Amino acid sequence: MPPPRYTIEKSYDGSHLTDDFRRFFMSTSELSAHSTNICLRLIIFVVCNKHQSLHMPFQFQQFFIDDTHCAHKVGTDGVLLGAWTDIQGATNVLDIGCGSGLVGLIVAQRSPARVTGVEIDEAAANDATLNAARSPWNERIRIVCADIRTYEPEERFDAILSNPPFFNETLLPPDDGRALARHTALLPFDTLLHKIDRLGTDDCRLSMVLPYHIEPEFTRLAVAHTFFLTRKTLVHTKQGKPCKRVLVSYSREPLACQQDTLTLTDESGARTSAYQQLTSHLYL
Repeated sequence: MPPPRYTIEKSYDGSHLTDDFRRFFMSTSELSAHSTNICLRLIIFVVCNKHQSLHMPFQFQQFFIDDTHCAHKVGTDGVLLGAWTDIQGATNVLDIGCGSGLVGLIVAQRSPARVTGVEIDEAAANDATLNAARSPWNERIRIVCADIRTYEPEERFDAILSNPPFFNETLLPPDDGRALARHTALLPFDTLLHKIDRLGTDDCRLSMVLPYHIEPEFTRLAVAHTFFLTRKTLVHTKQGKPCKRVLVSYSREPLACQQDTLTLTDESGARTSAYQQLTSHLYL
């Protein structure tokens, strides 16, 4: 007797599954119904996009990210920035260099604010647009493919976030996509801050994730544009390892700076309780 066949009935949105495939999935695993549905969605996504190279989207609790065409893939920095940023009371949020739209989606999940993501790379902006459209907050998220240096919206923003380029080296990396995403030669911090100053309201809050060795210089430049450091979290990827990233928040008023430390994993590699608590509404 031949083994049973399990197939996916493919439609435009990949939403139709045969019952026998679902029964097979449930009977051969110990997954909950919720986890099973998530796995099925991922399988559908791959099948319906089989003409593209195999790339699995990243599933969060309330949304998923397809970063197939993004130079920068989903990473810890973006998750931390979106989860850590104080957006209480914000009504109009700008994500500069939004990439796949990850940070903006986290902000939209955490608050009722309107979110605008600006991304210079057309392929990445297309990914971000699709990710936003598939999310529960699609009516509040807008993606704009534009160079932030020439972006001139009529509105102003009371919260601005960015996971900016990291490299200051003279030579660009060989991959043009990653070079565009990570090289400060195309968008020096002083130019970025000048634009943020113009786009922000009088009570705008600015949040960034920066390399540890770059933060002091960025903070010095920020003061010249009337942004003062008010919150700083040193991020250690593992217990006992040196700090490599810093989460920073700036306000228009010079207030006392609150500083703390966040360690992501313990000596065994497990997520720390602090990291789990910060991202409890995001990771599965």
